[in-house]
Amino acid sequence: VKLMGGKLEVDSVLNEGSCFHFSAPMAASPAKAAERWAEGRRLLVWEEDAAGRKRLERILSRAGAEVGWVKQEGEGRAALGSPRAWDAVIAGEEWVEIDTGHLPWVRLSAGEGSGGLRRPVLEGEVRAALEGAWQGAAAESEEIPAGTARARVLLVEDN
Repeated sequence: VKLMGGKLEVDSVLNEGSCFHFSAPMAASPAKAAERWAEGRRLLVWEEDAAGRKRLERILSRAGAEVGWVKQEGEGRAALGSPRAWDAVIAGEEWVEIDTGHLPWVRLSAGEGSGGLRRPVLEGEVRAALEGAWQGAAAESEEIPAGTARARVLLVEDN
């Protein structure tokens, strides 16, 4: 990593684990714009775990999202009650009792089989969960004419 002009970092929490990541300068690619998949989106995030918060902050800032962070229930309720428009909420299981209204909600969970995003979160899983939540919210708000269906298309071009 050093030879490439980059740096290596580690986030570690005693008895919980470590996350190693590195950065290195690379040539710009056309895919760079696709990395900003949350550009212009406003997300309200409640993550009490310091390492998880740092990881989510890195993922969401790279994606171009504007993030409001809360650490306690009172802050979360106040943020939801503010006139600021949020596009989604990412919160732990602790937030089950808070009504997010019509907002798409992605749950952070610690265990397997409990749905939502499992900690530690991975960038691709965060993106898939949020895009799925946004699509679900859009589908609920739209009236789909009878006889039509939604589809997702993957187009691959090798030329």
